[in-house]
Amino acid sequence: MKSHRRFLLRLRPRLWTIRARTLYVNVILHPKCICGTLPAMNSPTIDEFAQQLVAEDELGSVVRAHLHIEHHMEELVRAVVPNPRALKHLGLDFVGKVRLLSVMGFDDELTSPLLGLGSVRNRFAHRLNCKLTPQMMRQFYDSLGKTGKQTVHEAYERTRKQSDAKHPKKLWSLDSKMIFSMLASTIRVQLLLAIKIQTGSYPPGSVPDRFVSNPLQY
Repeated sequence: MKSHRRFLLRLRPRLWTIRARTLYVNVILHPKCICGTLPAMNSPTIDEFAQQLVAEDELGSVVRAHLHIEHHMEELVRAVVPNPRALKHLGLDFVGKVRLLSVMGFDDELTSPLLGLGSVRNRFAHRLNCKLTPQMMRQFYDSLGKTGKQTVHEAYERTRKQSDAKHPKKLWSLDSKMIFSMLASTIRVQLLLAIKIQTGSYPPGSVPDRFVSNPLQY
């Protein structure tokens, strides 16, 4: 059974991307993600995570996103390697974990955005007073695959239509932090779906109960 799960994404390489797109567009970035109050930090759901990133300053948003996403990367790595207890002896950094996911059969649709996030985080780690810029966000956006990019635009359009506040029609008219929050949230959803496919369940607290309990959902 474990072996079957380990190679599931190789047999169905696009399944998790299709599901991630559906989950993200229908759950995340409802109006409260832009103008709502900050929820508790413990076990953030998908939409709570987006709210938390928006509520932070730029440095806090980047660091928070990186910490959560690296944690989910580690969950996914432990789910697919034959002997997860041996991982602690490898001393893998963020890029090393991404490379390991590539070795285990995950394609660029997942791994390229992770490297894009790592690049953004490194700029903040090594440059005093670093700021998110439109050019940086374009580069980050370009690291997403076709499905990820389409997901971001559909989620923003849904948010814009449902929100009472006025938001620009075009995604790129948003400020850079808002764009970063949307891109990082997309990556997290992709990881959550990959974990779900490998283990049979989402990480605790990450997806609202109404979606987990619905037998028609994934």
